[in-house]
Amino acid sequence: MSSAIDSDSDRTTTTIRVIKAVANVLGVEPMDLDPPLGTVLDPDALDILCRTDGHSSVSVQFQYVDCNVTVEDGDVVVENPLTLNSDR
Repeated sequence: MSSAIDSDSDRTTTTIRVIKAVANVLGVEPMDLDPPLGTVLDPDALDILCRTDGHSSVSVQFQYVDCNVTVEDGDVVVENPLTLNSDR
């Protein structure tokens, strides 16, 4: 299962969108993610890197709680390799 969340909300940070997307893919509440995202990477740095100004393109990829996370052009995409492999 994968989840994509659009960047239509200027008030929602990239970090919050990543947490919600990973929790959605794993079928858990965001507060139940272990370890917390803030112990894996710097959430402020992620938010700064992923701010879009409409003139430049940024792509950030990392692994978090057994999921592959990609943030590109304001979109958050989360893939769980364990689920993807079980579909084959």
